[in-house]
Amino acid sequence: MSTITLSRVINRRVAELFAVIANVGSYADWEPPFELELKGFGKQAHEVQDCEQGVRFCSGTRAKGMRSEIERTFAAEGDTTQVDYEFMLRAKGLMRILSPFVGVMSQRMLRKSAAGLQEYCERK
Repeated sequence: MSTITLSRVINRRVAELFAVIANVGSYADWEPPFELELKGFGKQAHEVQDCEQGVRFCSGTRAKGMRSEIERTFAAEGDTTQVDYEFMLRAKGLMRILSPFVGVMSQRMLRKSAAGLQEYCERK
C-alpha cells in the first residue's frame, strides 16, 4: 500500500469548499478526469465512500488489480480553510509490480486536483 499526503490552504470557508467537493457533478470544472479506461484494467469510476458534513469527504476508485481512496479533511482558519489530502493506493497481484510507477502518477494527479480545486474556488 502506498500513501501520499498533501495540504493546501484555500481562501474560502469550509462550507463553500465542502459544497464544491460534495457536488460530484462539478468535478469536471476543477478535477483532472476521474473516469479512466486503461487497457487491461477495465473502467475506473469515481465513487463517494464516506462523508462527514464540513469535516471530511472520502472517495475512491476500483479497478482490476488496484483500489485507490482519497480522504479530504477540512479545518477552518478564519476565512480560509486548510484541506488535508490523504491518498492511498492498494495494488493486488501483478499490479504490485507497477505500484511505484502508479504512485508517481498518483502524486501528480493529487497535486493537480488540489491546485484545480484551489484555483476554481478562489476565482469564484
